[in-house]
Amino acid sequence: MTPARVSAAELLASSDPLSDDACVGLLNYKEEDGLVDFKQSFDPRHDKSWIDLAVDCVAFANTDGGYVVFGVADKTWKLVGLDGDSVTALADSKKVLEKINRNLVPILTRVRTRAIEHLALRFVLFSPSSLDCTHIFESNLDWAPTQGKPLVVVTKGAIYTRRVA
Repeated sequence: MTPARVSAAELLASSDPLSDDACVGLLNYKEEDGLVDFKQSFDPRHDKSWIDLAVDCVAFANTDGGYVVFGVADKTWKLVGLDGDSVTALADSKKVLEKINRNLVPILTRVRTRAIEHLALRFVLFSPSSLDCTHIFESNLDWAPTQGKPLVVVTKGAIYTRRVA
């Protein structure tokens, strides 16, 4: 008999939401919901990856908190892992906070990161809720693709929240 899956809400409320058991449980969660989002990859060399991460963290912080789990294929839940450069960039909490707090008011301060190894490289990012404030982007965040003109990815005054379809 397989033990019951622990809910993401229970993991978030635990004394250590990034414990070994919590991280392995998240890798096997196999469902995106209001508290868990899966990303197959992350490219620290591209601003678009950092902007997308900022939006995800803000959305979680403005609602109930949550997890972004890197190295898991979306919808198939296949564990694919991350390359070393991605793990190194995401494991640097100071760099992550610097990148996601660009043009954000008030800034996020409670984001925690943890790199774990389970069968191959994996990565988990934890973004707790901000119960006492709403985070707003105070200016546009643009991304310049290799070809074409820059695109506005986040507009000034944007407020993101996490919703489940």
